[in-house]
Amino acid sequence: MRERRFVLPGLSLAALCQGQGQPVLALHGWMDNAGSFEPLARHWQRGELIALELPGHGHSDHRQGAYYFVDYLYEIYQVVEQLGGQVHLLGHSMGAMLSTAFAGLFPDKVLSLQLIDGLVPLSDDPAKAAQTLRGAILSRLKQSDRPSRVYDSLEAMARVRADNGDFSWQQGLPLVSRAAIARPDGFHWRTDPKLRTTSPLRLTAPQVDSILAGLSCPVRAYLGRSGMYAADAQRRQRELAMLGIAEPHWLDGGHHCHLQSSEALASLVEEMLTLT
Repeated sequence: MRERRFVLPGLSLAALCQGQGQPVLALHGWMDNAGSFEPLARHWQRGELIALELPGHGHSDHRQGAYYFVDYLYEIYQVVEQLGGQVHLLGHSMGAMLSTAFAGLFPDKVLSLQLIDGLVPLSDDPAKAAQTLRGAILSRLKQSDRPSRVYDSLEAMARVRADNGDFSWQQGLPLVSRAAIARPDGFHWRTDPKLRTTSPLRLTAPQVDSILAGLSCPVRAYLGRSGMYAADAQRRQRELAMLGIAEPHWLDGGHHCHLQSSEALASLVEEMLTLT
């Protein structure tokens, strides 16, 4: 994959690209990066896959302040404009939720929406606002005191990442390689540690409904057979219904099924792009 950068006001974002043609903007999950789409890129045959790295992730710049869901949408809008104003969206996990929100807010910018083990934006009960805000403040204080861990190899980092995920360390190596930085004392995580803090604000359920009301493009969902929706049929059916999806496409693997079933996913994504 080839490197690309998007220069925004006060911020520069990295991306990995594969192919040519109609842009397919791929958005990764929380604490991941463009490397999570490298296995998919090996089978890519239609359009230009542009795996963007959100602020604080991969080789993109870190934010000076905190990270908010809505700020990512502001940055995605600017990237879409630089890509010509219309894109297909492909998102995983948090990237899927961002893709759904963006497509609802700016339906004229999105040709199709494809979601990998992530569906609609998270929402919270307004009655929990004080609890959420208090927890967010305490999480920032805790994170600022946490020392940085040093590793002697990329493999060691990949093994730790795999232990906290649902994939092998070999499958996670492209992702970890983009998340690491070599220093004289060893390998460090380059991902902004502030990302680990709790968000002080979340959308409410009525706000999510309002955003989704704007959706007008074709939507398809790919869920891991052992992913985060597999065991929660109630949540799965509720969110699929919100998106107008009768049934998802099931892929072998867990939450990171795009690492584990990349060839099958590439075929399904290409089919959807052909249809739209």
